[in-house]
Amino acid sequence: MFAALALGHFLLALLFTLAGNGLALIPWRRSAGLHWAERARLLYPARVSSSANIILVPMILALAQAIFLPELPWQALWTALTGLPGASLGSYPVSRAMYPGYTFGSWLRDVITGLIFQAGPLAVFVTACASMPRDGWDWRAIVIPLAVVVLQLWFIFGGFIGLARIVRAAEPASERCRLIVGRVAARLQRPLPRVWELHGPVANAFAMPATQTLLITQALLAALSDEEAETIIAHEFGHLGESRGTLLVRILIAMRLLPYLFLGPLAHSVGFWWAFLSLTAGSFLLKRLAGVFSRRMEREADAVASQPGEEAAGTYARALARIHEVNHLPAVFPKTLATHPHLYDRMLAAGVTPDFPRPKPPKQRSWSTGLLALAFVGLAAFAGYENRFPSLFPSHRKHPHPARHFSPAHSPLTEP
Repeated sequence: MFAALALGHFLLALLFTLAGNGLALIPWRRSAGLHWAERARLLYPARVSSSANIILVPMILALAQAIFLPELPWQALWTALTGLPGASLGSYPVSRAMYPGYTFGSWLRDVITGLIFQAGPLAVFVTACASMPRDGWDWRAIVIPLAVVVLQLWFIFGGFIGLARIVRAAEPASERCRLIVGRVAARLQRPLPRVWELHGPVANAFAMPATQTLLITQALLAALSDEEAETIIAHEFGHLGESRGTLLVRILIAMRLLPYLFLGPLAHSVGFWWAFLSLTAGSFLLKRLAGVFSRRMEREADAVASQPGEEAAGTYARALARIHEVNHLPAVFPKTLATHPHLYDRMLAAGVTPDFPRPKPPKQRSWSTGLLALAFVGLAAFAGYENRFPSLFPSHRKHPHPARHFSPAHSPLTEP
């Protein structure tokens, strides 16, 4: 019985994700022959939706089962977990569209690695939320958030590199990489940081100011010349030189979901919807402020990359354009989602006029994922109205609305 349910969840998640992603890819598939910037603009909604569907589809399946088939001997959490691999497999066509050289084996390796680094923290957060008190405030409301903060700080201050080495997603820098970083450090008169190379098809470089570490993907080194790579790495040196106050702000932004841990106790005190809407409004405001902060820090790092003059600025602009082309990133992002300045503006600021007209911003997501999001919100609202999960969302109504054909004792979220 359990094996059949697991297979059913896997197949349903796979089919829903394939259908949603396939519909989202239609505009991009019709754009063959257009400039890379226009094709990237049309691909962007599909890639955003593909990432969202990996989580959204299993959650929809879990909610639907818990509401309409509560008699099944299968908890909603397990429904989501068994649907997750199917939804991940359904993202493969979008990954192939972005990176044609992707083999299924290399894609699967990167998906597993991504799940460790993305689904792992999410699982910790969900477990912490489920473990918080829901009928008042007690010692768990202090200990559990404190444990989550400690784990997040460990991840920021070295845990990421340790895990990446364990799963073989990172390796010591090659000789060419070390020479490039060494030349940049000497030119900028900065200390030599720790350097690691990352596997995967994405051309990118990352700075970890907390540990003075640079992460450089092998795809970036393959896509750029030494001179172009030096300008990109100089940009990351700009982040390594950020102040302690800036580092503190980055850590606070990384923990912006932490207040959601208190949803259960707050729901008991002021009601679920007041608590949920208040936390969501605060999270949205912090996200907008984080975007403004991030764009300012990126502009300052761009100034470091453009030193010492026009030649370096032109090389940096060409390197940025090449990274966007390789990664199929649009030259202009949706305004509300951009954490970096637009490529078009960065090139103009560097004194280089792009060889293509300024594109329109892409859509934030595909219409198919919008429908899935509406379905999830509708199911969640129905569950809250029917009081389907009283243990998760305490109600202060003396006579809660009776749920048809439902008994809390047989809820998929209730242990037998």
